[in-house]
Amino acid sequence: MKMTFAVVQFNEDDPEVFINLSCRSRSIYDYLIEAYNVPGDTKHIDLYDKTGKLIALPSQPDQRCATEYLQPAEKYYLVVLDVDGDQYVNSVIGNMKNGVELLAAINRQLSRSEKSVDIAKSRISTKRRL
Repeated sequence: MKMTFAVVQFNEDDPEVFINLSCRSRSIYDYLIEAYNVPGDTKHIDLYDKTGKLIALPSQPDQRCATEYLQPAEKYYLVVLDVDGDQYVNSVIGNMKNGVELLAAINRQLSRSEKSVDIAKSRISTKRRL
């Protein structure tokens, strides 16, 4: 099996976090939560590419291999999404050169999404599965 990796950052000047794309979605999600110390049950994370396109990591099936939706040797950026009830209420990205445009693109994607967030099924709910 060929090992493939991608890079994740929050701020442009932060150290890069490498993720193994041969891993399952759930493992990558949990690893990023731990690596970036994302708190609480009202926060979700997602990844976006350099154009601001969201990857929809929280919506990926837990057992899905990341090679099916992430590209090897690419750089992805972390976005923290605040949830209130069943709505995304805020998104936070790191300090990026084109941060205003990226945040606008992310928020447009979130506002177009008709899917509500089911906190009970969320990967970052208070009863996290390991």
